[in-house]
Amino acid sequence: MDAAMWAHEQFWGAELGDIRRQRRLVEVAACIRDNPCGTLPRAVRDPAALKAVYRLLRSPRVTHPVVIQPHVAATREQCRAPGHCLLIEDSTALSFTQREAVQGMGPLTNETSQGFMVHTSLAARIQDWNGDDVPLVTLAGVFAQECWARKEPEGSRVQRKKEKRRQKRAGAVCSEAQRWGRSVPEAGPPPEGTQWTLVADRESDIFEVLVRCARHRWDWVLRACQARGTTSAQGDIFDVLAQAPVLGQFSLKLRKRKGVAARKARLEVCAVGTKLLPPKTLPAGHAPQATMLVEVREVDPPADVEEPIHWVLLTSWPCECFAQARRVVAAYACRWLIEEYHKALKSGTHIEDSQLSTRERIEALLGIHAVIAADLLQLKLLANTHPDQPIDPKLVEPAALEILERQFGLPACGWTNASTMRAIARMGGYLGRKHDGPPGWLSIWRGWLMLTFMLEGFHLALAQKRSG
Repeated sequence: MDAAMWAHEQFWGAELGDIRRQRRLVEVAACIRDNPCGTLPRAVRDPAALKAVYRLLRSPRVTHPVVIQPHVAATREQCRAPGHCLLIEDSTALSFTQREAVQGMGPLTNETSQGFMVHTSLAARIQDWNGDDVPLVTLAGVFAQECWARKEPEGSRVQRKKEKRRQKRAGAVCSEAQRWGRSVPEAGPPPEGTQWTLVADRESDIFEVLVRCARHRWDWVLRACQARGTTSAQGDIFDVLAQAPVLGQFSLKLRKRKGVAARKARLEVCAVGTKLLPPKTLPAGHAPQATMLVEVREVDPPADVEEPIHWVLLTSWPCECFAQARRVVAAYACRWLIEEYHKALKSGTHIEDSQLSTRERIEALLGIHAVIAADLLQLKLLANTHPDQPIDPKLVEPAALEILERQFGLPACGWTNASTMRAIARMGGYLGRKHDGPPGWLSIWRGWLMLTFMLEGFHLALAQKRSG
């Protein structure tokens, strides 16, 4: 699929108040797809077209929710098909500290930083489970995304916490914590024959999130953070788990992280059902919430590992046997997808390099970059989960494959997801030796940029040949 067709499929129908704005949005999205970089002058090289893009982004009708809405609607429609989807949530900070003051930005980690926060829910469809009870997933797209800038804190930390508790008791709290599971009531219950599971890290350990999921027939796999009280006489969730029997042991591959090498960990797992008591800070009327508790602990970790694996998970999935509990752990391990997505957004599309003058305009541009980052992640994910499957022409068009073939020859297995990804990464400096691990985002991105430049030259030469 060429960039123009892709842009029309992803962004046509955005409610911008004027069909000319819709056309311009599709045109600029196609330009960025052809040359996905953070600054608009590099993506839109025609001066008149660039001026029109700036005019488009100045319009108050062109906002992040409106720009990304057609893609989100298409993703949710895909998720309504029978099957099981993981909705993986997390937040990241986009930093523009290297710029002079940008209108609308808020503080990040310190007094001199500026930027805004992005909370994303990715939809990953479980295609199958392998023999180790690890889900084989494909990426459907962005299920939900929202942006906000933090405000300068007022008053002391004690005063702010006291005011937050008062608001929570009154049912009028408005904080960043509200973002977790916000897509649950927005999307509503899944259709019959379809299962949606919310997957998130410790920050999502909020009682109202569980209630929201249960009310709308969503499942959940959330990492516990707090020693929540239970209806059990044994005490809080950690006390309850301390009495639970070990169901078994299994191995789990852990991905490479900053400062931590990839490795295979030996884990033991136990599970037990309980009911969580609602926090006292909530308004009256909340009933205890039934959930399963799953504890995962690393057995005999290597001596050089500073933090052995120890997860306590809250889940609505059944855990009556070892195989079911192991699937819960494997589903939570899929949370790394959202971190890969953030890498694609920052190290890939370089959204933080944008030179636009206001936060609102950068957020609108993010609506395009967010979809491109999801496409890149989908390609990398397919190379891992379905390596031998022929590459989808919607992801990499035949002309691009012809360029790769001229550069590296036709792979013995043909153009599969894995061979295409490795060839793209090789164009970005990846050596692809037998002992090398999978390509990283930097080599993939460099290769993708190189391929798009060569593809543009290919199409220009082809057009000249036809006109001549």
